[in-house]
Amino acid sequence: MSCRFYRFANMRLLPTGIYTPLPCFFKQNEDLDLDVYHQHVQYVAESGTVPVVSGTMERLSI
Repeated sequence: MSCRFYRFANMRLLPTGIYTPLPCFFKQNEDLDLDVYHQHVQYVAESGTVPVVSGTMERLSI
């Protein structure tokens, strides 16, 4: 087995579809709003898209 083939043999293909970011939601006092985050995760999962947790995104206060 060549090195080139082995490098790709252990990789998993990403599922096809739309990838939706999961941003962090904050309350007015800058605490994480886990209730809104939970609602957003449920909405994304029910819509049939692929949820993606990203490293950093712009903050969104509700």
